[in-house]
Amino acid sequence: MSDIISVNQAHFSKLAGQYDQQNAHAIETLERQIQARVPFLGINPNSRFLDYACGTGMLSRVLAKHVSERIGIDVTENMVKLYNAQAQQENSSAPRSAFHGNLADPSDPSPVGFSDAKFYDFDLVGVGLGWHHLEDCELAAKRLAERLRPGGVLFIVDFASHEMGDIQSKSHGVTHHGFSASEIKTMFENAGLGDFAFEEFAEPVEFKSLHGAGHNHGHHAGHEGGHGHGHGHGHAQGDSQSVKRRVFIARGTKL
Repeated sequence: MSDIISVNQAHFSKLAGQYDQQNAHAIETLERQIQARVPFLGINPNSRFLDYACGTGMLSRVLAKHVSERIGIDVTENMVKLYNAQAQQENSSAPRSAFHGNLADPSDPSPVGFSDAKFYDFDLVGVGLGWHHLEDCELAAKRLAERLRPGGVLFIVDFASHEMGDIQSKSHGVTHHGFSASEIKTMFENAGLGDFAFEEFAEPVEFKSLHGAGHNHGHHAGHEGGHGHGHGHGHAQGDSQSVKRRVFIARGTKL
């Protein structure tokens, strides 16, 4: 296990219990913005959806009415437990369940725990605000593309490029300070994905935290050690902080 994954697991395990409440307003904003962009994703009826780095399941919740099945995967066990606990309380025709594991480990190209047919041939794979936690985004894009059926769509929701201190980044498992459209397009093309599209949300999203200066998260966006969470970075006076981040959604189709 890499140091980045260990840091992410420790960080998000600690936050898991208060994850959804910490950034409720940001989560509502993200869900609304993603819901408005369902046509952008080109989802077909009865689509199977893989929510990678799922956290408690923001993307799974947003797409509940648009897909027939939702499967989550996350490296943080406490997040998987919360995802499944929420799933049990849901009244949805699209079942969902999450599993603990990592599809983007360079030392494990074919994880035994995810070799079953149900973990392949997805119509849609999404990563919600966790791409900046991935240790190797190029590898992650390729591994996730492998899980798609031909014509399936990989999409990510994450931060546009921004600045952040190295100390804050390392202490919270952040490996990238956001992304440009050209960076994401190159990753997708190298993973065998075409029909690329990129759209930035009209307004920045504000994130708040009760943990002082550092990295903020709010579910409901993953990471190789990340989660379907809302995240923010900023400095605080006293016990709280807030910061605004530009957010984008990008998609590509498996050729």
